[in-house]
Amino acid sequence: MLRLTAELADAWNVAWHGHPDERFATKLVEMDAALAAAGRAPATLTRTSGIIVRDPDQRAAEDAPAAAFGGPVDELAVVLDEHAAAGIGHAIVWLEPKTPRSLERLAEAIAIHRARQPADATIGAP
Repeated sequence: MLRLTAELADAWNVAWHGHPDERFATKLVEMDAALAAAGRAPATLTRTSGIIVRDPDQRAAEDAPAAAFGGPVDELAVVLDEHAAAGIGHAIVWLEPKTPRSLERLAEAIAIHRARQPADATIGAP
């Protein structure tokens, strides 16, 4: 699948992660190797990441995924910083629970993230 992605895709998603860990880094290295084997520059592939964000102050749904980031807003902003530093251009965020408060927390974290990054280095930068 990585070979086909490296040869044909415009974007690739690495999911589901909170703080980037060894598994996250390994996936990025594997994709870079596949791109090199295909003779393609890494910058030509948009990288996205899936992040499950749980509001620790709200009750999660019974079927909520266990692998969710559940820290405070400022730490969520750090997670976004780390993903951007790893070359992630867009985050696909699964909020748990799906409430206005969860969305407000995410918006706060994005604002913090964007305020301390160069404009072209933020998650979701044009």
